[in-house]
Order: sequence, then C-alpha cells, then structure tokens
Amino acid sequence: MLNRRLLRSKVVQALYAIIIAEESNRQLAYDEIAEAYKPDLNSMEPQNLPQLERYRQLATKLFDELVEKGEFTLTDEIPHSVEITAKKAFAAYRNANKRDRQNSVKRVLAETENIYTNVIYSLRFLTDLAHSARLERNRTHHNVDDPIPLRSGLDSNIIIKALENDKKLADEAVRRAVSWADDIDIVQRTYREVLRKDSAYRAYCEKVEHTLEEDQELIQNIVKHASATYAVVQLMVHEGKLNLTVEDNGKGFDTNEQKGGFGLQNLRYRIDALQGRLSIMSAKGRSTTIHIELELEKLKLANG
Repeated sequence: MLNRRLLRSKVVQALYAIIIAEESNRQLAYDEIAEAYKPDLNSMEPQNLPQLERYRQLATKLFDELVEKGEFTLTDEIPHSVEITAKKAFAAYRNANKRDRQNSVKRVLAETENIYTNVIYSLRFLTDLAHSARLERNRTHHNVDDPIPLRSGLDSNIIIKALENDKKLADEAVRRAVSWADDIDIVQRTYREVLRKDSAYRAYCEKVEHTLEEDQELIQNIVKHASATYAVVQLMVHEGKLNLTVEDNGKGFDTNEQKGGFGLQNLRYRIDALQGRLSIMSAKGRSTTIHIELELEKLKLANG
C-alpha cells in the first residue's frame, strides 16, 4: 500500500503550489497592465503622466473585479482601451492558472507513480545487500582483522529469498528500469559500513537456522536504521526569493543534540555565505524537513 502520509503531503504541496502560482500570475497581470501605461520615452509628443497613471489604476481595478467576481461594472469615465487592457490581462491570468493547475495534476500523478517505483527500489536495495552478504559468505579468504560470523546472513533470510524469487517484482523492476547497478558502490558501502557492523545483524549471523519471527525482525531492523527511501523536493520562486523544501522519510536526528553531518555543515556554510535562511526540522525516528530561502539577486551575483 502506498504511503498515505506521503500522498497527503504531495496533494497539500500541489495545492500550495497552485496558490503561489496564482499569486505570481496575478502579479504578472499587474505588470502587464503597468507596461501598457508606461510613458513612451522615445516619443517626441508630450506625455500626460497623470492620465496614464489614472488609466493604470482603472485597468487594475477592472482586472481585480474580474478576478473576484468574474465581471466588472463599466462607467462612462472608463475608456474602451482601458477595458480592453483589463480583459487582455485577465485572459492571460486565467490561461496561466489553467495551465499551472494542469501541470500540478500531472506532477502529482507522476510523483504518486514514483512512490511505487521507490518502493521497488527499496526492495531491490535489500536484495542487493543480501547479494553482498552472499559474496562474503562464499569467499574463500575472509577478513581476519574484522571477522564476522558466517553461519547465516541476509542472503539466507527467508523474506529475502521470497523477494529474490518473486517474478512479479523482477518484472516490475525491469519494466520501470529499477536497478542499483550504477550505484552499486552505495550498496556495498552500506553493507560494509552499516549492516556488517550492526550488532543485531552479527548476532543473527551467529545462528544457522532462524524462525520466521527472527527473519522478520532482521528485515525490520534494517529498514528501521536505513536512510530515506524517498524525498519530496519542492522548488518555488516568489517575490524575488527562491524557496526550496526537501522532506524525506529517513531515520531523522535530534536537532538539539547535533548539527548534522558534514553535508549539513557544508550546506549551512553555503547558505550563510549567500545570506540566506536555513531551517531544519527533524527528530530521532521521524522524517526530516529542510527549508532553504535565498534572494534571487544574491544567488545571481554568486553565480557571476
């Protein structure tokens, strides 16, 4: 079953994205109206600046009435050209909103489909971890400096064997091009540096045979201590600021006890250098949400 919390999160994010997009589209409409009544600096004729400003205000008012009510009230003091300008801006605003809503729906559908793909990635990660365990157990020469019990291993786990023999899972992995082949170093490093050193796993390897409950407990322990299996990334530009939010379903950490690893420290330095804002919400055993806010002008200057 797909993660309901993640689905709700995607829907809420899509709704928020639509609201932000509508605000941006409205601002673009205001800009279009303002552009229509800018003084012509190349004209040799005298410009009636107060009249241009008045027309801009009238067109903006008509546009706002169209947005709020779907219609506006015409009076004799409103020139036909102002009416046309307001209608043109509203048509562009409405079309942009329609396009953004359609794109949001497509994006949510695509991301929902990716949830299922990520589940397959997670299952494949487990079977590839088991392959690393199998290679070590079948090896003729073993690491005498860091020995590990080899009476059993992840590869002999009944749940792993079921996953490895599941034809539907194999077919879905092929159909969705799910493979860790390009990132096999991540799998191998996870086995060497995480699973192999885990006390619960080493205790599991001490026994030759295991009950179904013990096999389940091992898998649950691996999943519990694994890093994130999905990450929701949202990028928005609003009012001259870039907002980036990343949420994962990893094991989290206590923000009061630690500043995070090297990656987070490096991220903090970069954000500080750009005079941006960084907020991190996390807790042990829960997801982590990172929010970054940067001013576009400073970002452009930093990139030359």
